[in-house]
Amino acid sequence: MQQQNFINLLDSNFLFPKSQQIYTSCYCEENVYKLCEKIETLNGNLNLYKVAFISNPNKSVAIWNQESGNRLNEGLVIWDYHVILIQLSKIKCETMNQFLKNSLVLDLDTSLNYPINLEMYLNLCFKNNINQQFLANFRIIDALNYLNTFTSDRSHMLKKGKSLNTNTNINDFVQIPPNYPIIQKLSNINSNLFSNFVDMNPNNNDIGSCL
Repeated sequence: MQQQNFINLLDSNFLFPKSQQIYTSCYCEENVYKLCEKIETLNGNLNLYKVAFISNPNKSVAIWNQESGNRLNEGLVIWDYHVILIQLSKIKCETMNQFLKNSLVLDLDTSLNYPINLEMYLNLCFKNNINQQFLANFRIIDALNYLNTFTSDRSHMLKKGKSLNTNTNINDFVQIPPNYPIIQKLSNINSNLFSNFVDMNPNNNDIGSCL
């Protein structure tokens, strides 16, 4: 498939090109949130979309073909977690292979095509013949549920020894945070559900489900 074919599979053409999306390095969970927000605002329908949190119990998952990755090792990055948006196939699929070819991944951190079909993304970004501690687990969440419940105070991005308070500034973070307010969907402003989303315990089905 050529790039144009992937674009033609998009349900929402405004998700292309990648350069026109809201993006902050190392805040993939918020980048995907902003994609979901854009879809709901301009398209009004998130039924075709799933959010995938990628991690493992060790918080050290190997993902290849990442923009910030090691070019001498196929763009490899060992992330503590990563988040992508998946557009499910718009056509009825008779086989899993057909489903994988017609579903799309929107990963704002990949060096591969954007968008790219799910089959190619899985084959090029993950490997099975590696140390088990780096294998990927996935938590899959309905995009609308994600948009309505995702809550993060960004405390997981603070430097060691730093805490959130009235004096917290951008220099207290491991990576500079987005320039928009924190995402708090719940009425309790102190809520922080980020750890629930990145949890790869298959017995935790409070938010989505693990694969």
